[in-house]
Amino acid sequence: MEKLYGSVLNFGLIHYEWTTGLFMLIVFFVVAFFLHIWLFKPIFAVVHKRDEAKRDLDKTLREARVSLSRAAKDLDAKEKLLKQEIQTLYQTKLAEGKEDASQILQQGKAEIEKQLSEFDAQINKEKQQAIDESKTYIEMLSQKVYTKIV
Repeated sequence: MEKLYGSVLNFGLIHYEWTTGLFMLIVFFVVAFFLHIWLFKPIFAVVHKRDEAKRDLDKTLREARVSLSRAAKDLDAKEKLLKQEIQTLYQTKLAEGKEDASQILQQGKAEIEKQLSEFDAQINKEKQQAIDESKTYIEMLSQKVYTKIV
């Protein structure tokens, strides 16, 4: 019979000794250790950094959205205030314009009435002069007629 010393598996052609298995196990753990240190650890670090960056960007995006919504609300409020202010200014300037137009119309009306009264006075004066002149012509004519008749 064969010696069982150092034999782990014996399948005829495939024959493993326990030292070979132990060596394979040690090589496996050494390879796994170096793979972990030089391959998986940097990859996990990059993935972790990317996840952190993504979380930071998501946080920044949420903050930007909140800030944007606040800015939109502020803008809407300012727009309402500006519209009210514009409406108030419009009403004020419209009232001032109407008042100025009324004053200008009153001044124009007063000037026109003054000119009309002056024209009326002048017309009445000329009318009176014409009447007086016609009276003198009538008197002269009546004297000529009287002198011719007599």
